Amino acid sequence: MAIETPVRPSSSAVDDLALARRLADRRPETLGELYDRHAPALLGIARRILGDAGEAEAAVQETFLDLWSQADRFDAARVSVPTWLVLVLRSRALDRRRSPGGRPTTTAVAQKETATLGADGAAFERRRQRVLAALAELPAAQRQVLELIFWEGLSRGELEERLGLTRETVRNLALAGLKALRRGLRDEIRELI
Repeated sequence: MAIETPVRPSSSAVDDLALARRLADRRPETLGELYDRHAPALLGIARRILGDAGEAEAAVQETFLDLWSQADRFDAARVSVPTWLVLVLRSRALDRRRSPGGRPTTTAVAQKETATLGADGAAFERRRQRVLAALAELPAAQRQVLELIFWEGLSRGELEERLGLTRETVRNLALAGLKALRRGLRDEIRELI
């Protein structure tokens, strides 16, 4: 039987946790530190979802306002800071996209998203390429379901209707795709938690 060595949190995860605790004490400089650390990656995600730089920047700003206003409710036992930020950002971006006048995503924006990421751009680009490669390894149906869920925010019912699949099939494709991604991106996941 193989013995697994425990995964220790990375120093950035520990730093994020310390910053989240300081933020709960309402230290404004802490929000700036978290913004400097995570905004470039969040901006890339928001651009991919929204397809518009201005809308993406607004969604990132809203995400950090939410972090500030809800800092005392953050629970590190349930989610890491980067994961929490991505989940809030995705929600804000999809809300913007669904609002009247919302803009569709474009592939061109996804290809340009690292141009303004600064010093973290190269690391973000490497991680993005690994995620895209892992997605490309998935069977087409799994990949399509995951992309529609994450980038377009479709519900299970909307997926059933658009793809002409049963509820169970959509669920199974999503779960199988997520499990395969988790296996394929094990190292990246460890870096983030």
